[in-house]
Amino acid sequence: MLLTPSIPTLGKLILRVYGEDEILRRDHRKSSSRPIPGRLVNGVWSTLHERGNRKLISYDEVPSHTWVRNAYNAWTMQFLDSDTLGSSTFGVGTLAMKTTSGTGKAFTQPFDIGNAGASNKGFRGASGQAVQGIQAGKGDGAGAAAVYSFENYQLEDLIEEGTTAGDQMNYAAMDDYTVSNVTYSTLVWTLVLQRFMNNNSGTTIVVEEVGLAVEEAGSNDFYLFARDVLGGDAKSVVDMAQLDVTYTIDTPAFPA
Repeated sequence: MLLTPSIPTLGKLILRVYGEDEILRRDHRKSSSRPIPGRLVNGVWSTLHERGNRKLISYDEVPSHTWVRNAYNAWTMQFLDSDTLGSSTFGVGTLAMKTTSGTGKAFTQPFDIGNAGASNKGFRGASGQAVQGIQAGKGDGAGAAAVYSFENYQLEDLIEEGTTAGDQMNYAAMDDYTVSNVTYSTLVWTLVLQRFMNNNSGTTIVVEEVGLAVEEAGSNDFYLFARDVLGGDAKSVVDMAQLDVTYTIDTPAFPA
């Protein structure tokens, strides 16, 4: 039997918004702590069940789109033990990559995602920065972000780190890879990536797109690997609310 390897697949994308309990509301603008979520009632999230000073006010689980060209090129270089073959031109028929700032880049070795044991490497974005890991974007700001394209190398309108009214959110650090977010079940390995973003801007921000960006080891260059346009699942994150985005990545099923 011929075994043909393929790249991992994006599984479900989970979007949660946590809001303040109006009774216990108080100023948490300086806090980036994680929320205490609601509870499951007969297998369904109870959005009215409140604990502490936060409540789950929105929950959606939607399919993720496929990877973009950067991801395919990175894994192809790994599988074939190849570099970009001298090309820095991003597009059909080349293995060049394009950074989130729009620069085409050639490599003299396979793309390197970095040490899985080191903090803030690969997909794991650091606290207070939006360039790496799970990202959120506003799209066009009117509920109609540009459609997904295999050629996407950046979000249409990235929500930067900060507190500028209606434009920025505070990004929490993502967890390092551990036994808790890399799991195995029925011949498939699964990675769970999660990030919290706090809206401390003073006004509502509508999130129309999310994505995954990875750092090339030791370069301070960042590459978009996946982008999801939310469409009807766009999330309104009011002032002092918190957005929680979870991606799952599944390997192809092992033969045994």
